[in-house]
Amino acid sequence: MRSLTGFAVTVMMLAAFVSCKKNGQEEPDPQPPVELDNAIEYNGQAVSLGSRFFDLESEIMYLVVEEGVTSAEQLASGSYEYVSIYQGDDVESDSNVYEVDMTALPVGFEMQYIKDGSTLVDISAENQDAVSEGTMKVSMSMDEETGAFSAVVDFSVLLSDGAVLRGNASVEGSMTDEPAVVYPENDMTFVVDGEESAVGTAAVENFEGYVMFTVTPEQDAGLFNDIYDAGFDYIQVLILPQYLNRDLDVMSESVTIYGWRSSDETYLSISPDGGRELLESGAVRIDGSEAGGEYTLYMRLDFAGGHYVGVHASGIMTGDAPVEESTISVNGDTKPVRASFYLVEDGLAMLYFTSAEVYYFDEMVDNAARWFSVTVDESTLGAGDIDITFTDAYFMLYYQDNMTGEAIYIDPETLQGESGTINVSRDSSDPDHFIAEVSVVFADGTDVVVDFDGSCVSVDYVPEEPNEYTYMGVTEPIKSVLVDKSNGGLWEIWVSATPDLESVTDFENDGAVHITAPAAAFNYGAVGFSTFKETLKFEYDGRVWQWDGGTTFGTLEVYLEDNQMDLDFTTYGDLSGHFEGMTLVVE
Repeated sequence: MRSLTGFAVTVMMLAAFVSCKKNGQEEPDPQPPVELDNAIEYNGQAVSLGSRFFDLESEIMYLVVEEGVTSAEQLASGSYEYVSIYQGDDVESDSNVYEVDMTALPVGFEMQYIKDGSTLVDISAENQDAVSEGTMKVSMSMDEETGAFSAVVDFSVLLSDGAVLRGNASVEGSMTDEPAVVYPENDMTFVVDGEESAVGTAAVENFEGYVMFTVTPEQDAGLFNDIYDAGFDYIQVLILPQYLNRDLDVMSESVTIYGWRSSDETYLSISPDGGRELLESGAVRIDGSEAGGEYTLYMRLDFAGGHYVGVHASGIMTGDAPVEESTISVNGDTKPVRASFYLVEDGLAMLYFTSAEVYYFDEMVDNAARWFSVTVDESTLGAGDIDITFTDAYFMLYYQDNMTGEAIYIDPETLQGESGTINVSRDSSDPDHFIAEVSVVFADGTDVVVDFDGSCVSVDYVPEEPNEYTYMGVTEPIKSVLVDKSNGGLWEIWVSATPDLESVTDFENDGAVHITAPAAAFNYGAVGFSTFKETLKFEYDGRVWQWDGGTTFGTLEVYLEDNQMDLDFTTYGDLSGHFEGMTLVVE
């Protein structure tokens, strides 16, 4: 562990530039600048910091706008906005406050401001002319026994080109070199309660924009569908590509883990939506590149019952590797934006985002598990960040959670402690292309962050919907449908991809999708498991979806007139389908 003096060598470069007026220079503004709190500002544009950390290996401190960034490797793999500071040669201080005159920098000092891959500010001892005036200041403290440190940074510097870079940040970390997580050391191994066994197959695939890494003890087991169909034991991890090359806390970050153990038919599911209560702690790391090639999985799960499971395995990405895309995050659960819609009319621009795989606006409203909308005055498009607490411009933010029925709406007239920023722009040459950066914390604590850059679909677009159903990402055409009314007030719907099925027995033998619903659910509108808790259920592939107190969700909407049926069903995840046409009816 390093001494306090050593700590100053590696940490006190956490810099704050305090403006100092040149001799004879008039005061440019009698009003003091707006105080920043965990934010950086360049040329009057302030943005909040989502990540702040000190890299022990390089001795560089990073102040990052984006959330969830914890390593220099992660910064190198994507396009981020951040300030980095390296103090250069050893600097000692007798107090817990460290200052540097930015016009007389120590040898090796370097500070950079980088945005969208471009270096906008580059200050160093070798490039001293870049600075007109400024001071760097850090107030810090350290626990010499544990190695934990904290520092407060404030900076404001006038550059030679007239630009001003300011910022403030609090940074915490540890000077200990011990890794935060101890993963299994040997490649291609499972470790269960300290006992090591071999990984037979490591399958790495692109699943709907996620890096999907599946390991099984079976040799040459193929890809995940092969492993699943064969009933082999497996553990599977899914993360977005922006989370590559860093340790992820399973208890708080966007990691999904599935598993199957055939010996006792135990199915494991851990995600931000549920299952974390099974663990005392957990960590996952996948190293790799968006370019594809080899990926390496490290995992450690400590279960509440005292058992420990670890994995260390390497595999080659099959097909094209997933790349970073637009995302929507709700309370830290980050998912790709898979559908986006827009409407511009009456001077307002309205955008809608969801992680659901939907194709038109009404489908999102009716079937998406969650969706988020932002509305701004058309005149503010491209105007930069709008702070919802202080703006005079109109805005509206709306969050809908169909899983819980929660709906949150705010505008300037209904603010009750919410905070956040909105930044929306539209491509002048492509009216369907929008850029939206939204971060809002609602009064009830719901935290929504949207990072979007892409094309949106008009809310007026309604495509012809094919007759098909989708299960675990695999879509099949619907070729046979039957409604069985013979069981009194409890009706049954059978749906199959096999043509020419003519009886309930045919559908049962086929293993078709089976929906049971009370007659009252027909011609009623959309109903959920919570509406008919005892009688509404979906069955397929040996699985059952039904009301279980609030962890399983599904919606059915079915209209039947004589032999003509319009059917939509979804579990908001694994199973969904649509059919419109003639059906067999058994009375």
